[in-house]
Amino acid sequence: MPNQTQFTSFNFSIKWTLLSLLTYIVLTVIGGFLISNNWMSQHDISGLSPQNIGILMERDTRVALYTSILGFISAIFCGWLVTHKTKGTSYKAALIIAGCLAIFGTIGIIIHPDHVVLHQVGKIVGPLMACSIGAWIAILRQKSKNKLA
Repeated sequence: MPNQTQFTSFNFSIKWTLLSLLTYIVLTVIGGFLISNNWMSQHDISGLSPQNIGILMERDTRVALYTSILGFISAIFCGWLVTHKTKGTSYKAALIIAGCLAIFGTIGIIIHPDHVVLHQVGKIVGPLMACSIGAWIAILRQKSKNKLA
């Protein structure tokens, strides 16, 4: 067990947890770039300062919706990844990822206090749901492989 720390009742892989968080950041940064690029190509932004462009993008509900969907799908993937790679049979590793993402969400609430309340709640509750879905998929896949073996 070179990359694992033994906790009370499960193996927790620091390597896969950090890689899952890094994967989340990479996916959301690339996706955010694509969403921003698409938004800017559809709007006349000539003559606007970068600050004004940012303000306009923050107020666009489609951008908020697309970034929320991107974050949710990325969190599903990260929950699946950490559960799959640690050969987990429970949701514990994915819930650790969800907790870290909820901290990111809390930072997002502090940075963007003017977002709609439902959007703010989603920043905290969404990672829990998404990572649990990803872990559930990984556990189902693991169980189906074990039945075939």
